[in-house]
Amino acid sequence: MKPLNNRIQIVLVLLILLVGIGDVWGQERRIYRRYETQRVHQRLLKEDTTMYKRLEQIEAFVESNKSNAFNNKITIPVVFHVLYQAGQKYPDVDLIQGQIEALNRDFSRDKSENKHQADVKERFNQRVAKMDIDFCFPKEDPFGSKDPRGINYIQVTRESWNTLDEMKYPEKGGVKPWDPSSYLNIYVVNLEKNYSGYAQMPGGPIATDGIVIDFSFFGQFDKRKSRYNEGKTLTHLVGSYLGLYELWNQYDRCADDKVADTPIHNAANNNWPGYIHFSTCPNNPAKFTVEMTMNFMDNTLDSALYMFTHGQKARMRAMLLEGGPRYGLTQTKVKCNLQNLSFREEVLDNSDLISGELFKIYPNPTKQELNIDIRFEEAQTTFLQIINAQGQTVYSIPKLQVEGRWLQTIDVSSWPEGIYFVQFLNDKKQYTEQLIISQDD
Repeated sequence: MKPLNNRIQIVLVLLILLVGIGDVWGQERRIYRRYETQRVHQRLLKEDTTMYKRLEQIEAFVESNKSNAFNNKITIPVVFHVLYQAGQKYPDVDLIQGQIEALNRDFSRDKSENKHQADVKERFNQRVAKMDIDFCFPKEDPFGSKDPRGINYIQVTRESWNTLDEMKYPEKGGVKPWDPSSYLNIYVVNLEKNYSGYAQMPGGPIATDGIVIDFSFFGQFDKRKSRYNEGKTLTHLVGSYLGLYELWNQYDRCADDKVADTPIHNAANNNWPGYIHFSTCPNNPAKFTVEMTMNFMDNTLDSALYMFTHGQKARMRAMLLEGGPRYGLTQTKVKCNLQNLSFREEVLDNSDLISGELFKIYPNPTKQELNIDIRFEEAQTTFLQIINAQGQTVYSIPKLQVEGRWLQTIDVSSWPEGIYFVQFLNDKKQYTEQLIISQDD
């Protein structure tokens, strides 16, 4: 019986090990980056068949103009819409500041920062290009307010979001983008199903233009929390937003990414595959058989990603030329805070902040939309109501949970002209602001 007991012990040990390994594998799967750009792109093509024609026109334009891409530096104003549920941890101002710094770092990299064997052996170092694209916080929002200047915190009732762009529609619990021809809209949300994020590529509908990224893959933070800690998930998504296809194609294996100096990948690469990682795609030129796993448009660890190529630069910047789908971003009248200074003092030490609380409505007068901005240094419950001159309540939220900040856009285009009063009440005080609805320009 002793041998049998030994066998049982061995089986039990193996089962324990397998369960442990399964747990580890499960954790690894959960933290792998899952880009959904290609899936969203296919969905949009099905929903809007006119997109095919627009994409054909874009490709024809890029092909004709990629060698003429201008060389001056481009600065793009960015707005971060942070949608969070009460009690949910969300990116603070410092993390957002770190993320925009990461974007500027990655779009300013050149061959002096190479660190991979393939840089020299495959001459990848000769293909590294500096993008000369900067990203900045705007000095004011579309409504003329100089605060929050590109950081738009919205408290919502939803715990998570799908990839159907519902976070971009107020009627679905979200907030619509600021003018996509003037701002790069980035939605920072809690995505369901462990999605990491997705970008809308050029040619898609204006109403949903922008980027969506999950909280867990946003910003720069301690690498012990995640291996995607250097802010490069957003770098990848901005590449897609500016017209770069990912180096792999999940719907058409070995499809070309329309850039001449990148290898064609047969699949996305995870972790850090190392130097020798050959592509099995038959349509690769002989000199491009080693995959470019350090390219921002692959999916390796943040520590392994650090380059765009000259071909990718030409394609992105052609999108920004006159006649290109992103040209508006270069012509925007939005002024930037080029220093990108920290906003923490400006957000908390505002002249409108009274005893650690801020109540603000804008624009005022208004005829289309009203923005209500509430901030408490400590979590509170408040009663929000809007009443007309006759004392009738036209809008109310009886128990509004505010943890940090709550900002909401209300459609008032159907409200009669006149004077209204916006009131916030809690156990300690009442705050009232007069609102004017006017249809005059």
